[in-house]
Amino acid sequence: MRVFRLSQFDLEKKQNKYWENLVFDLTVLSRFETGAKRISQPIGTLFLLLAAALGIAGTGWLRRRKWAWQLAVIIIATQVLKELANTLRGQVVQGSVGVMVAGAFLLYMTRPYVRSVFATRPK
Repeated sequence: MRVFRLSQFDLEKKQNKYWENLVFDLTVLSRFETGAKRISQPIGTLFLLLAAALGIAGTGWLRRRKWAWQLAVIIIATQVLKELANTLRGQVVQGSVGVMVAGAFLLYMTRPYVRSVFATRPK
């Protein structure tokens, strides 16, 4: 009988701890949701603008327009700067790989041959 009461006490103690943690988690989640709702509209708008800029750049890139090349170089250069900032913030491996990949794209895009393709208008 005593063993049963002891195990029942342990079970009740664990259940109380579970409910306390659940209430704490729900409190934290509700605070996060409040903050997320407040910034979701501006963030969504920025991502929509970014998607539009990338779509326009891609369309112009396929048509070999000079402005599309310039826009693509700006976008990739921004990516290089972001990855460099990640490296300086402590994400050394991720940032270094990102700098190398984006840097390679930027180097390729600024080669004279690639630049000359976008300098003339296709017929």
